[in-house]
Amino acid sequence: MDPQFIHADPSDEQVLYWTGRYQGSGAIMRMQKRNGNLRWYLKFDKLSNIRSYAQVQDDNHMYVCGDYSPNMDALTDDSEWTAGIARVKNDGSVKWYHEIKDQTNADRTAAKSQDRCFGVSYSETYKEITALIQVKSRVMRTNNNYASNFYDMALIQYDPSGDIHRAVVISNYNLEYDMYAATQGIFTINKSIYFAGWSYGYKTRAQELAKDIDNPDYDSYVYRYDFEKNKDSAYQCLYADTISTSTVKREFSTRLSSADLSSGAYTTLYTDRDSVQMTKKNKWFTPWLSRYSGGFDLMDTMKIPRPCAYKSANLTSAEYYRGQNPTAYYIT
Repeated sequence: MDPQFIHADPSDEQVLYWTGRYQGSGAIMRMQKRNGNLRWYLKFDKLSNIRSYAQVQDDNHMYVCGDYSPNMDALTDDSEWTAGIARVKNDGSVKWYHEIKDQTNADRTAAKSQDRCFGVSYSETYKEITALIQVKSRVMRTNNNYASNFYDMALIQYDPSGDIHRAVVISNYNLEYDMYAATQGIFTINKSIYFAGWSYGYKTRAQELAKDIDNPDYDSYVYRYDFEKNKDSAYQCLYADTISTSTVKREFSTRLSSADLSSGAYTTLYTDRDSVQMTKKNKWFTPWLSRYSGGFDLMDTMKIPRPCAYKSANLTSAEYYRGQNPTAYYIT
């Protein structure tokens, strides 16, 4: 078991979920919190890993997304990827499942998909589910004349029934830089969607940071997007192309039929405790002090946090520190 997440069931305080990867497939396990006994185990045959989850308060459902590669043991930059997002009830039944893939990669050199899901979030206020897709699909990037064999970010919104409401693709425009998404790298507050990841360099309508491709220096990012506010020019910082829902439904995010879900080709539900090999051990986690502020070195964080800055003020001429090295902080 390779659990990405261990999380409680908001409707049952006696239960924990283990969500991630088990025996080569995306998996969810519902466990008894008190003694660790397995209640059920759901295997996603068309997902190699579950990379994000969103639970609904006062409800019996959760949303998960992940991706699948047919050759996980020998991954390369050209490996094939497809993604999936599902609504799962607390009895292990799958209410709906969308398979997310394109028929050709961005440069049309091979009939393969390279689209991956790294985040899913749920808005309690507006009852909307947003998926964060790391996308190369030409179908999803038809409005970007500079789209090539590089990853951009797509946000696709669903309602609880699985219907697609809207979609947008966010890119670095004509900079040939990949945008990578962070695992569980999205959350929603009201209508504002915050998503995170990393790239080396960026381009927005306000700022640009180009870097030497031969010597990549990756920076993390956190962006905010609002489907409603982005209609106002004052909020149009990111290069964002709206994609019609008909295009997404027809050529990218395909909802599986009830016959597909019941065929056993996509998911398998186990309720027998012997279906999962488990050994109870009386060992505990041991905490230790870290010299860093989180799970990454300070040198890996963004040193110029200004992608959407449009005004500047000279507050001081001092140099600020990033990790152990001084770096001048400036906004142009």
